[in-house]
Amino acid sequence: DDKLTFARFAEDNGFADWVPVRYGSITNGIVTLDVPEGLLTTRSFIVKPRVGKQGTGVSVVSSAEELDFIASTRRDWVARSGWIVQERVEQHQYASQIFPGSLNTLRILTIQENTNSRPLIA
Repeated sequence: DDKLTFARFAEDNGFADWVPVRYGSITNGIVTLDVPEGLLTTRSFIVKPRVGKQGTGVSVVSSAEELDFIASTRRDWVARSGWIVQERVEQHQYASQIFPGSLNTLRILTIQENTNSRPLIA
């Protein structure tokens, strides 16, 4: 459930190309960023609680000032789990046609018996 832990796991295990680029975090109201020079002024980023679901608390930010504002005004959420700062992923046009108001995802469920290496249902 921890998005920062998952992002670090993906980065450390060869899956960095499959997850949004992680640019930093907010912990105890302190913003820590590793953003290439000038990138924060030319792009928007996603800031989301490390723990949570259904888009609760997710913000789109376009400046360091906005990051500082989130860090200072949402201290109750920050204190609970911290935040992760990631690149904003733009979805493909076909997915935007489904619903343009959010990043649409596709979930794949596989059920496998412990005694067999072949999927029972996929």
